[in-house]
Amino acid sequence: MGHSAGGQLALCLAAHETSLHQAISLAGVVDLKKAFALHLSHDAVAEFLSGKPDAVPEHYREADPMELSIPHARQWLLHGSEDDTVPPEFSRDYVMQKKKAGESAELLEIPHAGHFDLIDPTSEPSGKSRTQF
Repeated sequence: MGHSAGGQLALCLAAHETSLHQAISLAGVVDLKKAFALHLSHDAVAEFLSGKPDAVPEHYREADPMELSIPHARQWLLHGSEDDTVPPEFSRDYVMQKKKAGESAELLEIPHAGHFDLIDPTSEPSGKSRTQF
């Protein structure tokens, strides 16, 4: 399990480690090429992978959950509907593509939640208690 860039890492690990049977991404950066195109976090993806997608395509192929096959692990993505750091479309598009590929991927979109609400124990997205999710 991981949050934000850690969500990408959790899914990437599941792709490379077949002994893992579940992975959870919390507001994850699950499409690195899209994150690069949108310049998320001041081009953090290019810094992390040592270049742009066209300059180091092998780095993106190895690290981008959107590009990786994860048929052996159930993938859970949780994302706040009002995330302005990593848009919820990242998780929506990811789950749609993975389902088309025959992988097990589920999205739980939390209404009214922002990027950090998913990891802040004092947060109560959509006015519900945390135990109701």
